[in-house]
Amino acid sequence: MLRDLDRLAARALLGEEDPEASSADVDAETLRLWQLLARGAYGAVLDSPLAVELLGSLLDADTSATAGGADGAAAASVRAKAYLCANATPTAAATVTWIGAAALCRFVERNWTSTAATPGASVEVAGEAGAAVAAAKEHALAALSVDGETAYVLLSSPELLLAARAMLLEPLAELTAAASSTAASGAEEAAPASGLVASSACWWAARAATVHEWCLTGVALAPSLELVISKCMRAATDGLAASAAVTDGLCGASVMVINLGAKPELNGMLGTAGRFDAQRGRYSFKPQGGGEGLWLKPDNLLKVANEAEPR
Repeated sequence: MLRDLDRLAARALLGEEDPEASSADVDAETLRLWQLLARGAYGAVLDSPLAVELLGSLLDADTSATAGGADGAAAASVRAKAYLCANATPTAAATVTWIGAAALCRFVERNWTSTAATPGASVEVAGEAGAAVAAAKEHALAALSVDGETAYVLLSSPELLLAARAMLLEPLAELTAAASSTAASGAEEAAPASGLVASSACWWAARAATVHEWCLTGVALAPSLELVISKCMRAATDGLAASAAVTDGLCGASVMVINLGAKPELNGMLGTAGRFDAQRGRYSFKPQGGGEGLWLKPDNLLKVANEAEPR
């Protein structure tokens, strides 16, 4: 389920094509979370300190029925909102989005796509512990009821879908606000990275609502989920269009290298911006007077008034 949009957003935010720049731009834990998600190590993402802090006991196998149901999901979403309000940056929005995406992908694996037995996914536990697990699952399934439709009782690990909703759907306003914030993030996290992170968050929110709809027993579509899906997909595509408008403006322009943290000796260099590579999230840069070309983020290029240079 990991799409090119996420890779584009991560590269624009982390500078993944340049490991040296990555270490200067973001903290190691953020980079590690992205690398785990990109490799499909969803369990490792959910075991990360931030995921444990935000999700609390929601994913614990021996959690109480109350903590594993609607109350646990609500508490997790409250923690996610508080975290995003306290850390209103594209990096914070991306990490919360990746945690939600990991929960959603793990849920899909356990119910549809995995060909191997998933430890703990379908093993019955006897005695009081088994009763507690069954009660927690019952509460999780009840929390997934929407528009009068109930969730399939045979779903495995419904708490994972609750976790995805708690990270992606409930705090969506805070996610997009943090992703779009550049006041505290500095030039390294400015547009288009912020727009791409916001689009990625909206895309994953739409996916979470879509997967939730798959899990309902009713034949008709759930109106509230359909509305969420429509709004989120529209926001995602609008954000991509806005980011494209930002990045299209430098092709062929005379530019100056700025705010390059990994190689500050290049700051002030003049040259020409060539094509924008969406996969890298960077422009090709040709130095004035010749020399080795570079691939640089839009944030590291400033259009300058100069005589036109050939591409």
